[in-house]
Amino acid sequence: MKIGIIGIGHPFESQYNALKTLNYDIVLCDINSSKLNKYTEKKYSDYHNLLYEVDLVFISTPPITHFNIIKFFLENNKKVICEKPVVVNKNELYELKKLINNNFYNILHFSFGEEILWFKENFDMKQTPIKIEAFINDPYIENNHIRFESLGLHGAYLDETINPLSAIARLYGTNIKFVDVGKVYDDISKLDYKAISHFNVNNIPTYINVIWNDNGNREKYIDLYFKDRIIRLDSYNVKVIDLTKNEILFESNNNRMYMHYINGLKSMNFNRDELNFSLAINSAIMEGVDE
Repeated sequence: MKIGIIGIGHPFESQYNALKTLNYDIVLCDINSSKLNKYTEKKYSDYHNLLYEVDLVFISTPPITHFNIIKFFLENNKKVICEKPVVVNKNELYELKKLINNNFYNILHFSFGEEILWFKENFDMKQTPIKIEAFINDPYIENNHIRFESLGLHGAYLDETINPLSAIARLYGTNIKFVDVGKVYDDISKLDYKAISHFNVNNIPTYINVIWNDNGNREKYIDLYFKDRIIRLDSYNVKVIDLTKNEILFESNNNRMYMHYINGLKSMNFNRDELNFSLAINSAIMEGVDE
């Protein structure tokens, strides 16, 4: 299958290497042609030119551009994979729900981390936590202003809350209720660089803390609070840790982002169940997006 990658951004190398490993024939597209110079694949600067070149497109552009690109390819009967989040507001999501069909796949790659899959395979999933708390930290601000190169992410809440929420939903289901969110904003870009949100996932109180900070702290983990122990699913270090016993239960030395895409793409199926899963995650996230 021939696939066009639209957008050569931060996760590109992991996407590209995963697709090459899985033997896809790749075409590249980015409005900044200089980003494409070192690659030997066929290249375009306008995504419309991919229509008759590929069977499938992988959209990895800034979220604010997703809706129009998805719409173009689905209306032309092409399969679409889109990075998270699918869109940036409720109106776009409402319009997309009327448009998308089984040709659409939202690759929520965080939920395919090796630590998430190992936990799901090795624990009794009938035992549910009494509380879940996640922390996602990235150094995307400087002196309380979002770095210019990170503005396309469209804020801490929209870009990163969806990551642990999708992983938690893989484990415990998509009955997700948004409760509230508190944000701290950059007064120049008007985007948030800190978001502390509360959801209920199948009646499990779930708290997600996203903080973009100046000190380079890149912690990314989910803590599951059971009655007798606390289990940490550490995405950044790819570990499962029993914090109560201070014991590492699982550890991988693989590149975490590469494995996210390998596992996500291997399990890719354009079916109603996966479509409903991604819509449930995106719908819950949209409840906390500013109008």
